[in-house]
Amino acid sequence: MEKLKFKTLVKHQDISDFLDKIEHHSGVRLPIEYVKRSKVVGAFLHDQLVATYMLVTSPGYRSMLFVPDAVKDKNGFFLKTVLTCWR
Repeated sequence: MEKLKFKTLVKHQDISDFLDKIEHHSGVRLPIEYVKRSKVVGAFLHDQLVATYMLVTSPGYRSMLFVPDAVKDKNGFFLKTVLTCWR
């Protein structure tokens, strides 16, 4: 079984693809300047990007609080999940 390979995304096209995926799943496009001051790491399996994360280490942080309510209400990505414990 092939292991995940991690690499920092620095190419403009890789970052653009990352932003497209975030926008597709959240309905919100992150500003390119915000992403440029961050570190975006991609996880690759069989040379295909399968996951990403972004580390923001300078002020000007964002959170889900900045996503408009109209977007949250229409997009399943933002639905609250209730966890239930069975005893």
